[in-house]
Amino acid sequence: MHHVLLVAHGSRSSAANDQARALCGAVRAIVPGGERVHLGFIELATPTMQDALSQVLSVCRSHELDRVTILPVLLTAAAHVKRDIAELAERSRAERADIPIHVAPHIGAAPAIQRLFVDHVRHAATRARRGSPAAVIVSRGSGDPAAHDETLAFVRVVARDCPIDRVSVAYLAVREPTPIAAIEAAVQAGADAVTVVPHLIFAGRLLLEIDSTVLPGARTRMPSVSFDRTPILADDPAFPGVLASIVRNISGPAVP
Repeated sequence: MHHVLLVAHGSRSSAANDQARALCGAVRAIVPGGERVHLGFIELATPTMQDALSQVLSVCRSHELDRVTILPVLLTAAAHVKRDIAELAERSRAERADIPIHVAPHIGAAPAIQRLFVDHVRHAATRARRGSPAAVIVSRGSGDPAAHDETLAFVRVVARDCPIDRVSVAYLAVREPTPIAAIEAAVQAGADAVTVVPHLIFAGRLLLEIDSTVLPGARTRMPSVSFDRTPILADDPAFPGVLASIVRNISGPAVP
C-alpha cells in the first residue's frame, strides 16, 4: 500500500495547526484510500513529522507491499525541505531499508497551487474596479538563495497571468522591501488600488502581522487608495481538492 505523509511547518498558533489538521482530513475524504494519508509537523506542533513517519512505518510490512511518500506542504524549498525533511527520509531509509521512502516536490512547485494564487489576484482585481490596480505579494522571506529565486519566479507567474498593472514582492523578514515600502512604491507609480497577496498556506503570526500592522498602516498613510487582501490557501475552498490531486499524482504509485 502507498502511504502519503503530509508535512506542514507547524505554528505557535493553534488555529494554524488546526487548519493543517482540517486540510489533512479534507484530503483523506477526497482521495481513495484516504486513511493512508497522514500528517506531521516540522516543529511547534504534534505529531512531529518524525513521530508521524514512525507510526506509518510501524504498519508497513515489506518492500513489495508498502511504500511511503513524504509530501512537504510548503511553498518554497528552503532549509526545511533540503535539510530537515531530507535527513528524516535518509534516517528512516536506513532504519527500514525494506520500505521505499520517497520525498515528493513541495507543493509550492506545483502549477496548480500557483494557479490558485493567480485566481485570487484576478478576483481581487475585478473587485477593485479602479483604473490602475497593483498587487503586492507578501512572502515570509528566506535567506536561502534558491528559495528566494523560487519566490521571484512565482511573482513573475502572477505578473504574466493577471490583469494587473504592477505586481511586486515584499518580505516580512530577512529581505527587503518591506510590505509598506512595496505598497508605497506601487502607489507612487500610479496605483489607486492595491491588493496584498499573502504567500502563505496557513494562518499564524505572519498573517496577523499583515492584518494588524501592514494593512492598517497602509490605509492610514494612503487614505485615498483602495486596499484588499486575498485569502491564504487554507481559506480557499478549492485548496483541498487541488492538494488531493497532487496526492494522487505524486511520484510513485497513486493512493491507494
